[in-house]
Amino acid sequence: MSFFRLSEQVQELIFTFLPLSDIARTACSCKDLRNVAHLSLARIPTLDVTPYGRKADSVVRFASLRCYGLNRLQAPFSNVRDSSMGSLLAAAPDISVFNMQSCRYISGLALSCIAERCNQLCVLDLKGCKNIRDSELRKVLSASCANSLTDLNLSSTPITDHGVAGLWLCNRLERVNLGIEPDSGISPDLVTDDGILQWIRGPNRESENPHPLRCLILRGRKAVSTASVEVLAKACLGLEELDLRLVSVLPRHLTAISLSDLSKSLRQLRLFGEDSVDDHALCAAAPKLPSLEVLGLGNAKVSNHGMVALARCERLRELYVIRNNLITTQGITELVLKSSSLQLVHLIRITAPVCDAFRSVCPG
Repeated sequence: MSFFRLSEQVQELIFTFLPLSDIARTACSCKDLRNVAHLSLARIPTLDVTPYGRKADSVVRFASLRCYGLNRLQAPFSNVRDSSMGSLLAAAPDISVFNMQSCRYISGLALSCIAERCNQLCVLDLKGCKNIRDSELRKVLSASCANSLTDLNLSSTPITDHGVAGLWLCNRLERVNLGIEPDSGISPDLVTDDGILQWIRGPNRESENPHPLRCLILRGRKAVSTASVEVLAKACLGLEELDLRLVSVLPRHLTAISLSDLSKSLRQLRLFGEDSVDDHALCAAAPKLPSLEVLGLGNAKVSNHGMVALARCERLRELYVIRNNLITTQGITELVLKSSSLQLVHLIRITAPVCDAFRSVCPG
């Protein structure tokens, strides 16, 4: 059967499965195919420029001419520029998901375009974008489109307390990444307790209303201390994932988390620091974290006694232990035998006899 005997709807559907570059080439072949190509471009929901390498910016500029129905942009590690972003948003204001990880040419101008032209913003991933500043971020957060923002990734960006404090403007934020990746070149002191507390408390937030936050990553933020942890435990009752690696978490603050209403929903908890938890705190917290499934302990002052207590976490599936010289063969063996739900134990920089014992208990 000839392609042109198919209905227009079927022709457009076939074209939507083609890469953008192939659609553009097809449009140059004849008038009939050009019409089909233009109609299909207007209905493409997602633009992924990752496969185009150095031509990514050109692809975005081309998409701004025809792709009016876009709602998702995937442009991580690309050379997309502010001007191309502005043109694309002018043509497709319904884009609600932006993945612009490590776009080295993206700056505050692109954020201004999002604030001014985007109708609805749900996901904004700016991880590794080092040319953005607090003022441009707050402009987006205060825009009407940010009322629907649920996922924000500011990992390894130069955002400071002033920018973080503005997060209170977004009432639906569920996932926030403020961490720092190793060797990112970003100072860990840019975000401190002041910014976190101003955001969580917020000038318009009533104490009886729980914060909608479900995931918070603070990895590497050494200037964030235990004061923020206590406020989080009280305000974010629906928090499911908390990453505090390289954040100073004292034993009493783990106890505060386990005794708060937060413990009912917390599924993933990662701790790593010189002042991390000890046996007493872990024994007190373990039976009061009924939903905990993933636990990471780095440099923790936990011995065999604390490890065995983890068997009381009824849903614990994964355990990561890093740099611990207090655990022996007996502790790891008892934990594995007593836990009914444990599926994965990852031992990193642990003495060789302990690792060998684990292999003998769980050869698989």
